[in-house]
Amino acid sequence: MLLAALVIAGCSAGAADRGTVLGSFAQVGGPGQIVDGRTVTNRTPLTGHVVARSQSGDVFTVTVGKSGQFRMLLPPGTYRLTGYSPRYPGPCAGENAIRVRTGKRVTHINVICVAA
Repeated sequence: MLLAALVIAGCSAGAADRGTVLGSFAQVGGPGQIVDGRTVTNRTPLTGHVVARSQSGDVFTVTVGKSGQFRMLLPPGTYRLTGYSPRYPGPCAGENAIRVRTGKRVTHINVICVAA
């Protein structure tokens, strides 16, 4: 009984000491559309997975569905994000390094593949 309580407490404590990263994985570029006299770049959500690598070498991965949206719970630190999709040849990069803090959200993170 005591062991089960310790395991459950350990699991909840692990989630409590993390921050949340919310973002999207998409392909941009390619043939655009003309809207109100301006060219608008196409943006297509991608499926696949996003990998977060910390400066200390820790690696975390999340699967991304057809919406292209993802959510990651990460320990505090600075991360670089990379996306991989079966629809795109090669890795796709996050815009900038992100800093995750305990209990905080990092939102509007884009991992982008650029189409020619």
